[in-house]
Amino acid sequence: MLFGERELKVVQALLFFLFLVLTIVLVHITSSLYRPTGVSAEIVVEKGETARQLVRELVKKGITKHPRLVLLYMKLAGWDKRLRPARIVTKETESVADIIERLVKYVPLVKVVVYEGMDSYEIAHRLQSLNVTSEKNFLDALKALSPKDFGLFGSSMEGYLFPDTYFFSKGTRPEVVVKAMVENFKRKAVPLLLKSHILPPYKTLIVASMVQKETYVPEEMPLVASVIYNRLKRGMPLQIDPTVIYAERKKLNRLTDPLINHRDLKIDSPYNTYLRTGLPPTPICNPGLDAIRAAVFPAKTGYLYFVSEGNGRHYFSKNLKEHLKAVRRFLKAK
Repeated sequence: MLFGERELKVVQALLFFLFLVLTIVLVHITSSLYRPTGVSAEIVVEKGETARQLVRELVKKGITKHPRLVLLYMKLAGWDKRLRPARIVTKETESVADIIERLVKYVPLVKVVVYEGMDSYEIAHRLQSLNVTSEKNFLDALKALSPKDFGLFGSSMEGYLFPDTYFFSKGTRPEVVVKAMVENFKRKAVPLLLKSHILPPYKTLIVASMVQKETYVPEEMPLVASVIYNRLKRGMPLQIDPTVIYAERKKLNRLTDPLINHRDLKIDSPYNTYLRTGLPPTPICNPGLDAIRAAVFPAKTGYLYFVSEGNGRHYFSKNLKEHLKAVRRFLKAK
């Protein structure tokens, strides 16, 4: 007899212990597939990418420490053969299994570029052209939502739709689109606006929106901001043409011609800075960081006027006589 009864019991106990340890280890490792990763990272699957390459990316981003287990999981589920181009941002609350399932069932996203200075009507038009959501639904969502829903000030969502590149699936609910843009604004623009010392942050944002619409040259923005603040101090009407365009769009609730004539300057609206002194009640577009920075930190000048030189830049003047001379010079050159 190879083993006595006592030795046999010791071997059985040892085997049971090893089995128990192995089971605990396997359960621990396997459960890692379903535990929240605690990591938020962008995962991109390129065309033709293999499951093995994806798993390497997951390890690199700190999403898993068990590449072989994840690869086995994908093979057993048949998902290693179903990968296609995808781009997602993982959530800290998601598990590895959740992330892989999302990648496999990925619906291609539409790239939406919101440029600095686009107003809500222009954004709505772009979203509809890309089949993300309709103009009407987006504008209706903006009316139904309030800045207070996001812990912000004001009566309009205009100004809070931060200019950036976004990715949405076709048919995305407009509320989801708005939330993405506003949360982006809170992350990137609010810290800068909180440094404003001339006006409260919301009024500074209104100034930034006018600066953005008047010039797209970053080095000119502090000068434009200085003109606005100098006019406000003197109680002069701001006479900002884009406010009149926005007044018309606000009145008709749709995108309108970006050009104005003398008749437009008489439109009765709180946004018409030719007829009303002070600031418009809300921003007139969604400014970028350069315009916001200029409104927070304007140049110190005596300028009260500026006129376009026709090349994207402006000529700034301290008095009306100098300004009219610049206007005549521009018209003659034109």
